[in-house]
Amino acid sequence: MRKNTMLTRVSVACAALAVAGFAVACSSGDDTQIGKAADAKIGECLTISGGGGKEEKVDVDKASCDSGDKLTFYAASVIAEDAKCVNENYSVLTFEDKSRLCITPNFVKDQCYQIPMSSGILADYQKVACDATPKEGSAIFKTTERSEATPTCDGTQLAVGYETPIKVGYCLLKQDQA
Repeated sequence: MRKNTMLTRVSVACAALAVAGFAVACSSGDDTQIGKAADAKIGECLTISGGGGKEEKVDVDKASCDSGDKLTFYAASVIAEDAKCVNENYSVLTFEDKSRLCITPNFVKDQCYQIPMSSGILADYQKVACDATPKEGSAIFKTTERSEATPTCDGTQLAVGYETPIKVGYCLLKQDQA
């Protein structure tokens, strides 16, 4: 049986990439699957797959931070049911047991990603071709810079920074869509 995650709404503010999700886990005995926030070690990477709709379930699995073909997220912190992450840039997974995990995207320089906007969902975060057509409620961004702090980006780019589990910042350039 596979562990699943059901998602709620995603919101990306002008300078923030914040996502909320609800995770439903089934026990499978697979030690790569994340069924509750405590299953993730802070700093390790996770993948999110499946879940094409807001009420559909997704899988959350442990992964190599260097998994080249998929977008990974860093497990940043476990928070209480009524708490918020350090700032609005973090995405949140809420599991069936009400445990919550703040996560940080692990973007790679010169790669493009589909990023959910105000009407998208967490499962819409994906590594894609730079000329891909985004799903409704999402946009395609290219990571032009990755640094150990919030970078200084030119006026056409979005600067996003994270403090935990590592200091990392990105300049994201929205790709023109035909």
